[in-house]
Amino acid sequence: MDKMISLIGLLQITDSFFPSGAFAYSWGLETYVTEGRVKDMDGLK
Repeated sequence: MDKMISLIGLLQITDSFFPSGAFAYSWGLETYVTEGRVKDMDGLK
């Protein structure tokens, strides 16, 4: 049972939907989009 729990935990943190990587290196882009500062490609530039 302990091995199964460890495997489930490992699969969870290696899943592509786990909030890491892109969020860590996006320089806050998600925040700017949410706040309405970036609305299109021109705003992104």
